[in-house]
Amino acid sequence: MFEKSPTFWGLMVTTLVIIVIGIGLITNPINHVDLLDTDSIYLSEDHLSRVTSWSIINEGQKSTFGASTVPDFVEFIETLQVHKTEISKSRSGGRDTSNRIQMVFNGFYDESPMNIYFNFNSDYTEIWVDNDIKPSFSYKTSHPSVVKSFFDKHLSTASHSVKVVSADDLWQARIPYVGDNSGVSKLLNLMPIPSSLSHSSIQLYTKEDERGLEWLLDGAQNTSYDEAEIQQIAVLLFALIENLEDFYVTITSPSGEITKLQYDITWANQLLETDVKSYGQSVEKIQELINLSAHIR
Repeated sequence: MFEKSPTFWGLMVTTLVIIVIGIGLITNPINHVDLLDTDSIYLSEDHLSRVTSWSIINEGQKSTFGASTVPDFVEFIETLQVHKTEISKSRSGGRDTSNRIQMVFNGFYDESPMNIYFNFNSDYTEIWVDNDIKPSFSYKTSHPSVVKSFFDKHLSTASHSVKVVSADDLWQARIPYVGDNSGVSKLLNLMPIPSSLSHSSIQLYTKEDERGLEWLLDGAQNTSYDEAEIQQIAVLLFALIENLEDFYVTITSPSGEITKLQYDITWANQLLETDVKSYGQSVEKIQELINLSAHIR
């Protein structure tokens, strides 16, 4: 019987090794890396270990998810892969943010809340990351369908969302007097109102020494809201309406139950530990107030 030579067996082993390596390269190409290992993204396991909450922002709405979902979010970021070579070295903040994830974590120095934003384009094929200090380059995602599935999974379970607010829009809409009915209405239309509440009407109080605004809202059936979301609206209005001193909110449920909330300028100053009116001086200060007020608890 013909016996195969050692050279033959050597070639066979070499061929099998090449095949195995080839399969490995197909399933885990060398030009793909974990997001955490990219050169321009300042993100580490230390950041992920300090996450307290995270949100999905798309189509003008922001849905926030609590502590119970943090492990799933962290795993998603840890396993998210991108092409090793960036598609753009631009660090501009004007790139596509059609689908965003906001990660909130405790800061390393004083435990104050800090943000990192994961910005995906409309079809989830690109990502860039912004830590509010130095945005990253842009990268192609390795598996857009995985990213989309993550978004779809959590958005399908989100029972609550708020309208996304724009610092630029608020800056353009700021007004000096609470008696400006149309100006107040425009501002209220820009506020990050919870999806469970809807506008009914407004009442302005400007007689004698009064400088107040009452917003009447209707509550939806079998839904709830967090008062912290109303408080964020309050501090924004105090900053954007120069002479506003009192803000009242009246919420009527479908069953007719009425909830009344009241805030004044002294409360806002004490909450922020500074003059709330100082935040109405620039777009940058308004954005700072948006970030600060989002963490009111």
